[in-house]
Amino acid sequence: FNTREHELPRIEANPHELFHLFLHSRESAPIRGVGCSSRQVLCQSGAMKCPFEVRSSPIHGLGAFATEHIPAGTRIIEYAGARITPEEAHARYPDSIAGVSHHTELFAIDDDIVIDASVDGNEARFINHSCDPNCDAVIDDKRIWIESIRDIEPGEELAYDYAFILPERHSPAAKRRYPCHCGALNCRG
Repeated sequence: FNTREHELPRIEANPHELFHLFLHSRESAPIRGVGCSSRQVLCQSGAMKCPFEVRSSPIHGLGAFATEHIPAGTRIIEYAGARITPEEAHARYPDSIAGVSHHTELFAIDDDIVIDASVDGNEARFINHSCDPNCDAVIDDKRIWIESIRDIEPGEELAYDYAFILPERHSPAAKRRYPCHCGALNCRG
């Protein structure tokens, strides 16, 4: 794992498990502190109205869609979830059935902390992956924030690059197990 602050760690995905990554701490007020003093937090843990709604997505399942203009550089939401160890994550979501993947919402902050957004998660867990994202996940003080990296218009789906690294060659079989449906011109498949 890359544990450097402010950089999304790249996770090596086991062929039978996916980590959909996120984080949140239990505080309810927007955070303004180290690394984010100049950033406005638009929503957090239901305390404020989020500038997006969750609905059906052409990328995958449900997605988050802007309901208003979101300027580039906006800290949109902190991701919610239970803080667990990597061992707890593997126990909760074993990859023991060969050829069967299951959907998880896990984000590794570092070697010791994994966020499970399936437990106590918020709307940020519906932000899908795109190979051509309009958002980024930023680690700041062991928290994950979703920030816009360009202007986002109403109706546009919010997405960031999950940065999956397959431990195997990107063969047709691997691409079938881990398909990408983002639709971007630069889609890695």
